[in-house]
Amino acid sequence: MQNLNRAAILRLPAVSAGLAPTPEDEALNTLFMTYIGGQCPEIPAPMAAKQKLALSTLYTLFKTWCGTEFHMFVSGSYRLGVHSSDADIDVLFVTTSAVSRKQIFTNFLEALHAHPEIADVQPIPNARVPIIGAKLLGQEFDILTCHLRVPVLPSREELLMSYEWMNGLEDGCILAFNGPRLTELILKSIPRPTQFCAALKFLRHWAKCRMIYSNKSGFLGGVNLALMLLYIAQRHPKAVAAVLITSFFDTFAAWKWSKSRPLILDDGVPHECPVWLQTYEWTPRHTEVMVLLTPCFPRFNTTFTASVFTAGILQREFQRGADMMRGADGFAAACGPVECLARCHRFIQVSVVAPATPAGKSWQGYVESQARFLVEYMSREELAIEEFRAVPQWCTLSTAAGTITRSMYVTAQDDGKIRTFLLKGTLEQPLEYFLTQHAGKGPPRPHDSTMSAQYCMKDELPDEMKKYVPSTSDDAAARTQTHSRHTRKRGSDCMTLSVFQAPVKRKPQTDVPGLQWTVRPSPKPVRITMRRPVWRGGVMTNTYDVYIGRTYTWQGKAFKASIFSVPDECVRKDRADMYNCYKKYAQDKCASNKLWARQVHLLKGKTLGCWCTDTQWCHGNILKDIAEGHQK
Repeated sequence: MQNLNRAAILRLPAVSAGLAPTPEDEALNTLFMTYIGGQCPEIPAPMAAKQKLALSTLYTLFKTWCGTEFHMFVSGSYRLGVHSSDADIDVLFVTTSAVSRKQIFTNFLEALHAHPEIADVQPIPNARVPIIGAKLLGQEFDILTCHLRVPVLPSREELLMSYEWMNGLEDGCILAFNGPRLTELILKSIPRPTQFCAALKFLRHWAKCRMIYSNKSGFLGGVNLALMLLYIAQRHPKAVAAVLITSFFDTFAAWKWSKSRPLILDDGVPHECPVWLQTYEWTPRHTEVMVLLTPCFPRFNTTFTASVFTAGILQREFQRGADMMRGADGFAAACGPVECLARCHRFIQVSVVAPATPAGKSWQGYVESQARFLVEYMSREELAIEEFRAVPQWCTLSTAAGTITRSMYVTAQDDGKIRTFLLKGTLEQPLEYFLTQHAGKGPPRPHDSTMSAQYCMKDELPDEMKKYVPSTSDDAAARTQTHSRHTRKRGSDCMTLSVFQAPVKRKPQTDVPGLQWTVRPSPKPVRITMRRPVWRGGVMTNTYDVYIGRTYTWQGKAFKASIFSVPDECVRKDRADMYNCYKKYAQDKCASNKLWARQVHLLKGKTLGCWCTDTQWCHGNILKDIAEGHQK
C-alpha cells in the first residue's frame, strides 16, 4: 500500500460569494421551516436509540462471524442526517482477501437467518451491486460488502481518500464503495449544512408524496436528490432552504436531460485518473436518458435506471413543482396527492410467489429490482400508458404454505382518462417477455415460483397500500356513473367494462356511389387467408402481406398498429361482442370514409396477419367478407 497521495474524491468548484438572503427570503424560510418541521419531524429519541442499538448489534454480529479485521461504513440518508423512520440504512463492510463474496452469501447469510432479532433477509447476489436486505429490531438495512485484494486492511481515511487499493477489484466492490465516498464528499461540500438538510428533507418528502421516490422504478432516489440539490447549493452558497427549493424546481424544469449533456458537479475542475481505472469511468450509452454523474472515482451514472418513459414523468413533475412554488401555499401544494391516483379505480397487481427459502427470496428480490422493465414493456403495449405511478413499496401479502407472495401495484393514465383494456393477452405478453429477458438472467428460478399480472379495484388494495392512494369526494359518484354507462346485461350476468372515453362521433351513413360494396366475385375468386405472425431468431417464419393487428411486441420485434386494428371503443371482454361491434364499425367506416373503403378493397387476394388465437371471432373475417363482396 504505497503512493496513496492521489485523491479519489474529486474537488468541486470553489464556492462563489453569492447573494445574501433578503428579508423576504428569511420570512419565507421561516414558514418553510415550520412546514417541514410538521411534515418531517425529527426521529424520536427512543427510535434513534433503537437504530443505534441495531447498528451496534449488526457490527457485533459481523465481527463475531468474520474473525478478522474489517471496517463498517454507514452512508446515505442516515449519515447525512435526513433519515426518516421508514427509510433503510445503508451499511458497507470492507474486508481483506480473507473473506470472499461467496462466504458472505452462504455462511454470513446463514448467520443472519439464525439471529433471533433479524427478519426478512433477502439476498440479491446477481444485482449490479450485490446486496442483502434485512430487518433488525424493526429497522431495515441494505448490507453491502467490499473485499480488498490486500493482506493488510488500510485505514478508513486511506480507503476514503485514495484509489490505489481498488486495482484488480471486481465491479461490485468498486461500485459499492462509491456510497460512503459520495456521502463524505457531500458533507464536506455543503455551504450551509442546516439549510441543505432541511431542503433535502423536503425534496424526499415531495418525491414520496408524488410517488417518484423509487430508483428501482426508474425515478429518483435519495442519492439523486442529494446530488441535484448540491448542484444548486454550490451555485447559491448563502441561500436559505426555501430559496434552494425554488431554485431546484426552476433549474431542473428547464434542464434538457440527455447523454450528451450530463449533470457534472466537478465540471471544469482538473483531475487525473489512472489508466487501469479509466475502464470503469462512465461513457455515454444509447440506453441512458438522464445522466447524473458521481463526483468521485470511478464516476458512474446514478440515474441509469431512468427511461424515456419515466424521464418524461419527472420532467412534468419538475415543471409542476416550479408552478406550485409561485403560489401562496407553494410548499404544501407541491406535495399534494397524485392526481391520477384520485381518479383511478383499477390497478395492475404484479405478484411474485416464491418459496420461503434463501434461493426463493434471492430470485424474488432480483425480480423486484428489475420490475421497472416490466412497467416499461406494459407502456409499449395496448395499455397506451402515458403516465403511471408505482406504489412505493412491495408488500407481503401472505407467507402461507412455505411460500412468500409479494405484490406491486401500478396505475395507468392516458390523456387524463383512465383506461383498462380487457383484451386477452394484454398483460400476458409483456409479462412473458419480462420473464424471458430479465427474470431468467438472475439467480436460478425455483420450480414452484410464479409471477402474475392482473387487474384489481381500488377497494381491493391491501391496507398498507391504501395510505398511498388518495380518496376524493366524487370518487364514488364517478364509479357509479361509469358503471351505469358501461354495464350491459347478458342473461343473469352483468359485465362492467371500465373505459373512460368519450363516445366516438361518426359521420352519418350516406349512400355514396361506389361505396356500397356490392363487389361481384370473379369466376375464379382469389380468397383471403389468415395467418398468425411468428418471429424466430430475427426471421419471419410465418409470412403475411398485410398486418391488421394492434401495436404489439413479440420476441423483440415491434409491430405497429394497423389502420384495420380493433379500435378502443370496440374492445370487449367477450370475443363475440367485440366481433359484432367491429362488424358495425367497419360497415359504418366503409360508408363514411372513401379512402378506408378503398384500402379494404385492396385486401382482396392478400394474406392477413393477426394475433387472434380464436380464428372464428377474428376481425379479419369481417374484412375478408367485405373485400370479397359477401357483406355490403
